[in-house]
Amino acid sequence: ACVYEDSAVIADVLTGLAAANGSSIEYRGRRFDSATAFIEALLQNGHRITVRDERMYADFLSIAKLTSRCARACSKLPSAHS
Repeated sequence: ACVYEDSAVIADVLTGLAAANGSSIEYRGRRFDSATAFIEALLQNGHRITVRDERMYADFLSIAKLTSRCARACSKLPSAHS
């Protein structure tokens, strides 16, 4: 199986469990309703877990400033219809 696909599935499962919204998963005959308990079970069964935070953030203030500068610059260009 593709590690990426497995990682995406596990990430979705952990997200659901962490939301504490009634989600649960069955693993090796046991039902887990918390991310912590599920992770502990995986570790006890010899799995290795690596967590990476790869979120990306947008600097909206810089984008707004750039958009404003571009709009001013474009307004000074001669119109294509002139």
